[in-house]
Amino acid sequence: MEIIRKLRVSFGYLSSILLIVTARPTSLLMFYSGAAVAVLGELIRVWASCYIIKLDKLTTDGPYRATRNPLYLGSFILMTGLIIVSMNPPVALLCYALFAVIYPFTIKAESMELEKKFGDYYLDYCSGTPVFFPSLKSLAACFKELKNAFTSFKTKVANFWKNREYNGIIALVVVLALLYYKFRRGSKK
Repeated sequence: MEIIRKLRVSFGYLSSILLIVTARPTSLLMFYSGAAVAVLGELIRVWASCYIIKLDKLTTDGPYRATRNPLYLGSFILMTGLIIVSMNPPVALLCYALFAVIYPFTIKAESMELEKKFGDYYLDYCSGTPVFFPSLKSLAACFKELKNAFTSFKTKVANFWKNREYNGIIALVVVLALLYYKFRRGSKK
């Protein structure tokens, strides 16, 4: 499990660096569109990090009603946004291929760990919640619960800090700033 986690984290850093270095942003519209998609992905990650209590509790509320892996879904959407900004199809294919290899193994390993720890409770949760992409039914259940989003606000903020998702926000701001700089520099040529 530790090897898979390190691969997943390394993939995030590697893909960001690769996208920055090879980026060919040429359109302000594509930059803003991609940035909006990337921010949406990070917002999903922030939302999920406010709910998850890693390995101590099976998290089944908030975004975890829509998908069992909202953090990874957020990462996928964030990566897609950065790919849109970078406008480099070969690198996009490489990033998607690596994601398609690394994340299913990560999800499978974590699923086995959660099943071992939470047993039938986890299996019941799995039977009604999609693995990755939300269904209309799971999204409806998730959005129905949004009215409770600000209950236990203090706990959710504590979870956010404990899970250190602020690092993701900082990284996204830095990456977008570097890509914007690259765009501005390229548009002056």
